[in-house]
Amino acid sequence: MERVKIGAVVVLLLIAAFLFLRPYLNSRAESNRAVDARQAALRLLAERVVRDGTPACVLVLANPYAKKGGKSEVFEQAGIRGIKQGLPSSTRVEVVTPAIWEKFREEPQKAPIPSDSSTPLSYLMDPSSLGRLVENHPDCQVVISLVGLPNRIDTQPIWRKENPVRFALLLPDLKVLGSVARVLSAFESGRIIAAVVADQGSDEPMIVDAGNVKDILANQSGLLGLRPSR
Repeated sequence: MERVKIGAVVVLLLIAAFLFLRPYLNSRAESNRAVDARQAALRLLAERVVRDGTPACVLVLANPYAKKGGKSEVFEQAGIRGIKQGLPSSTRVEVVTPAIWEKFREEPQKAPIPSDSSTPLSYLMDPSSLGRLVENHPDCQVVISLVGLPNRIDTQPIWRKENPVRFALLLPDLKVLGSVARVLSAFESGRIIAAVVADQGSDEPMIVDAGNVKDILANQSGLLGLRPSR
């Protein structure tokens, strides 16, 4: 009889522990799903990059604010793993971080970041630093950015017609290019190879490239960070 009582108490304690920990477990599971989704999305993007040919080297533009051992680093590493999974083993992957405008370095909250931006670092990055990073890695002519494109990148030499560097983007805010016409031109010219976005009608990520960008801009421009035209 005593054993039965002890057994019942143990069961009750286990139930109580589960109920107490359930919010944490749900949060942990949710976080794990988000990490897995990021890795899968970047793998898909990298696979799209190599459809146009296998690059010798890919420059991965990562978050300079990712804290070692923190959640942000976990997400960065998941993205980098996904990129490596989607690229052939012959492609070298170099991970770099952009420079932040000095005026925002200590107080990033002072940057004029739109409230709906999916890549707030676009408004903190010094666009000229991206050119310097590419110059330091001359064989890396594809840049996969985890943090978007810098605002006003279209004023930089890296964006000129003769420059061979091309971009692939994660959840980009393409308001930085200034207009729908410029976004369309960037895709159609091959300057932007592709972007991976969250498909509104599915749990799966979606690739936007030159083949479907016109339709996306006409009907789902918000997927690229653009406000619908009225």
